[in-house]
Amino acid sequence: MTDKAAIHQRFTAALQARTPVAVATVVRGPGPGGKMLLLPDETVGSLGDPALDAAVAIDARDLLAAEKSETRTYELAGGNADVFLETFPT
Repeated sequence: MTDKAAIHQRFTAALQARTPVAVATVVRGPGPGGKMLLLPDETVGSLGDPALDAAVAIDARDLLAAEKSETRTYELAGGNADVFLETFPT
C-alpha cells in the first residue's frame, strides 16, 4: 500500500471513529504534494524530511487542540516549505 493509500485509509477510519486528526500537505517548496496524517498517538506518511516531519507534527497537534487550520512556512536546508495543516477535531 502506498503512503497516500495508507493515509487515506487511516484518515477515513479516524473520521468514522470520531478521532481528531490533522492532515499536513506541502503546498510549496521541496516535495510539493507530500502528505502526512497526524493523530493523537500516531503518524502516517512523511513529508520527505525528518526535521520537517518533526516540526510539522508539533504544530499540527497544537493546531488540532486549538481546532484551527492554517498554512505555515518551515525553513529547510534546501529552501523553505509551505505546509497546509488542516485539522479535523472531534
